[in-house]
Order: sequence, then C-alpha cells, then structure tokens
Amino acid sequence: MSKQLSLALREASAVFQPADQIDWPSRAVTAAPLDLECLNDHEVLSRMLASVGAEVAASAVLYAFPTIAEAATSSRAEFVARTGIDHHVHDLLQLAHEIGARVSRSSFDRQALSSFTVVQDYLQVRMGHLPIEQFRVLFLDRKNHLIEDNPMWTGTVDHCPVYPREIIRRAIELGSNAIVVSHNHPSGDCTPSQADIKMTKQIIKAAAVFDIKVHDHIIVSRGTFCSFKVKGLI
Repeated sequence: MSKQLSLALREASAVFQPADQIDWPSRAVTAAPLDLECLNDHEVLSRMLASVGAEVAASAVLYAFPTIAEAATSSRAEFVARTGIDHHVHDLLQLAHEIGARVSRSSFDRQALSSFTVVQDYLQVRMGHLPIEQFRVLFLDRKNHLIEDNPMWTGTVDHCPVYPREIIRRAIELGSNAIVVSHNHPSGDCTPSQADIKMTKQIIKAAAVFDIKVHDHIIVSRGTFCSFKVKGLI
C-alpha cells in the first residue's frame, strides 16, 4: 500500500501549482467558518494535505503513527521509513507543528511569565512528543518577560548533555536575570532522575554567583510534566 501512496503523492505533486501561480477567483467568502474542534485527527490531516493533493496520505500517516503530533515530531528519515510517503508531507506537518508552537509561545511573549500553566503548555508543545531528549532554557528579564527561548542541547532517547557554564554565559550575554530550564523524557515517565536533580543543583549554584534566579526545572513528556518547584526540589 505504501508504494501506491508514494506514487499517488508524486503524481499529485507533479500537477500541483504553487499558490503564487494560481489564478484565484475573486469572490466574497459566503461559507460559514470551519468548526475545527469537531474534526478528528484523520479529518484534520486530510483537509490540510488536500492543499497539496495528498489527502490520501492521511490514513497511512495515522496508521504508522498513533497521533498527528508524533508524526510531526518524528525525524524525516523515520517518517519516510514508517509511512513510505514522500518527505514533503513530513515537511508540511512540521510547518504546522511550528505554527502551533509559535501560537502557544505568543501567549507569554506579550506578558510576564506569571502563569505556570502557560509555560508548561508551551514546553509540552515544543518538546513533549520528541523522540530524543532536548534541553531548553527560557531566559527572562527582570520583570520575567521572555528574552530568548533556546534549545541548547539535543541528546539521545535517554540522555542529553548539559553544561551549566554555557547556560550562565548565555544569560550574561542576554542580560537575563532569571531562567526556567526544561527537558523532555521520551519514555513518558517524568520522574526526575538523580542525575537530573544533581544537574539542577549545579545550575542553581552557578547561577547564584551572578545573582541569576532559577525559577523552575520542568520535565515534560506526552501529556505529563514534573515541576521541580512544585515538588520542592528547588
């Protein structure tokens, strides 16, 4: 079935016209806005891929991956291997995921990071479904406004190297007064390891020398999270 889908995608892409080459009709929009929340994953994916003539691929994607999020955050090589579909579909999914992450981030780009839920939700969108560990640092100013969201290191399925000195160096460069550190656990278990706890203490100790506050260390996974602050580890 995957070979047939690949062939269909190639044929569709051969006749697909870029948007700037299409003579769009000039007419008023009379249809009611689409109620996106009522659509299931297959319907959402089919409608999105219809724009490139590849809606037939929706079934194959959701057969190979349990959710759209996991398909979008898989590597290109893994996506192609598991679905047999051209990588352009994967590129489109990643673009959609990036839009979602930036929409989520905008909620605290414009205001101080006063809501734990906002930060947690954003970090889960960014890293919760990643197949490998990633370590991110949110650099904040004196009023807890976001200066920079930096995915500083990427590791393996169960390990990511972290260098406290580099975090502090970047904070000083940005003039950051506080940080939130975070990483993901691809296993789905957000319980902090002893290595996680030790590393967090090292970051706090290094930050204190320069009067930089570590607000929290948040571990995220698929739908779950762990806050060091809530657990009393900070």
